[in-house]
Amino acid sequence: MAKQIINIGSGEQAGDGESLRSAFDKVNDNFSNTAELAGATFTGDVDIESDLSLRDDDKIKLGGSLLDTVLLHSDQGFGLISDGTELRLRAPTVKLMSNADVFLLGEDDTNGNPKVSLNYNNSERLVTTSDGIDVQGNAVVTGFVQFGSLTTAERDALTAANGMVIYNTTDNKFQGRENGVWVNLV
Repeated sequence: MAKQIINIGSGEQAGDGESLRSAFDKVNDNFSNTAELAGATFTGDVDIESDLSLRDDDKIKLGGSLLDTVLLHSDQGFGLISDGTELRLRAPTVKLMSNADVFLLGEDDTNGNPKVSLNYNNSERLVTTSDGIDVQGNAVVTGFVQFGSLTTAERDALTAANGMVIYNTTDNKFQGRENGVWVNLV
């Protein structure tokens, strides 16, 4: 129900305003409408024509099933939660934390390219960008490590740097880049 306006007339004693009964009937309807909106359930489209503010611990539930999406605000900030198959967050920086020391951070790097990093104790430990994956610190592998398998021609086409390791399928040898040249490791 739309808000009802009380006609207060043109002046105090003009007699052209609303009767007390009619005016208080509108007041009651307006308060009832406000109370209903506090726990409202809407179906169909809802248009919000001005700001919608969420106070601490307020929530907006979108949907009507077990796969609801909830917008919420708490003293920890703003969040978007989905029980469906996918969750998307959009912000300049998205920080998913398991505790204060370990977090997953999605943001742009210094060149404006997107990156995702796993951080521990405010240090990037694993970083993924369009260039690949960088590991800072030790990497422990419990399965196996497979190096890039390249022919000699593919190896020579690389922009090589000292420390690279490949498996050369032309020579059937592990090779490493050392002092500006490729050498057999075994």
